[in-house]
Amino acid sequence: MRVSISNSIGIKPTNSSNLVSSNSSTFAKILYMAEPKKKLSKTRTNLRRSTYQVPGTGIAKCGHCQAVILPHIICPQCGWYGGEITRLAKVKRIIADNSDVKS
Repeated sequence: MRVSISNSIGIKPTNSSNLVSSNSSTFAKILYMAEPKKKLSKTRTNLRRSTYQVPGTGIAKCGHCQAVILPHIICPQCGWYGGEITRLAKVKRIIADNSDVKS
């Protein structure tokens, strides 16, 4: 009598003569997943996937210059963020003013 690999799964040991035939059907029941009986249409597939969509990004207006910007980002037009002008914008303005004076 020969013990097959399926013994670790909890199946009784089998005879060596019918090892191939009995185990192939047993393993087929254990290892393979179910398959759909019919092909899903494109409409049904798309309807299922319609709940996975990513929400769009919000659009906001700058509180200072009313330019259209993305929320929580420094305004590229005036450098305004959170009710005050940022340091980077102040430095850029100083550099721009100094370059105009020299020329």
